[in-house]
Amino acid sequence: MQTEVVQFLAALANEQSRERFARITLHAGESLPIDERADRLLINSGVLRVEEGRVQLDSSQLGALLDHVRASGRAEQNEQIGRLPRRQSERVELLTRIAGSVLQPGERIGEAELGERLEPLVADVAAIRRAMIDYGVLDRNSGTQMYWLRGE
Repeated sequence: MQTEVVQFLAALANEQSRERFARITLHAGESLPIDERADRLLINSGVLRVEEGRVQLDSSQLGALLDHVRASGRAEQNEQIGRLPRRQSERVELLTRIAGSVLQPGERIGEAELGERLEPLVADVAAIRRAMIDYGVLDRNSGTQMYWLRGE
């Protein structure tokens, strides 16, 4: 199903295919003559059915693609982050996203509370907390053990 999602998105990214999809969608319930070039990705994604040289929107396949994307998002939300990416730019981006999901701008929290907020998201809370400090994502006051988003 992931392949079909990618093909559908690729079709929408292509101006000719996107316009063709809009035309077909506006004529929902009707079939239109096939346009081999413009319809290829849409057919491969399953959102268009071909019958006797004509294409028609397959609304059930659109729903199936949406359900797949939603299910994938839920699975990703439930997975803990075990390792940081190798590339520094990707590592900083991930740490920034994690920090933004557990802290609000201007909010200051203690180490224990930060750990509680990180625990559902990451496998090694202490390592991620240290990395957030080391990469400049969070600041802390070592005397009070309070943490906040850098630049706040």
